[in-house]
Amino acid sequence: ADRIQAQDEQICSQNEVIKKLKEDIEKVIRNMQDMMIRSLGLNNITANGTES
Repeated sequence: ADRIQAQDEQICSQNEVIKKLKEDIEKVIRNMQDMMIRSLGLNNITANGTES
């Protein structure tokens, strides 16, 4: 029973790590998307020669 308990705890902690990683990855992706959108916005400004 102890071994099963230990395996359960290991699986739980691995799941926590995975959940945290997924959240971090989603944050990074959102930041990258924001940066891309901003740089596209800057490109539009220079292409048009006008600032919005």
